[in-house]
Amino acid sequence: MSVEFLKMMSTTVKAQDFAHETRAAFNVFDKDGSGTISADELRQVMKSLGENLTDAEIDEMIREADKDNNGTIDSSWIKE
Repeated sequence: MSVEFLKMMSTTVKAQDFAHETRAAFNVFDKDGSGTISADELRQVMKSLGENLTDAEIDEMIREADKDNNGTIDSSWIKE
């Protein structure tokens, strides 16, 4: 096996691991399994982590990650 092939496979495996871990983290926030994270879902999880954020802070987090401006964060950016 060539070194280049091994490097390519290592990179591919790392990318797959990252996607899997990212999907798992996303699913923690996506309480209803809809494939999106709403402001309420984000608030619930953050509160369970001891982060009592204001509505303005939650709204800002959603705005920053909401790529299609529908008021939620979707999982389309996770490349699997």
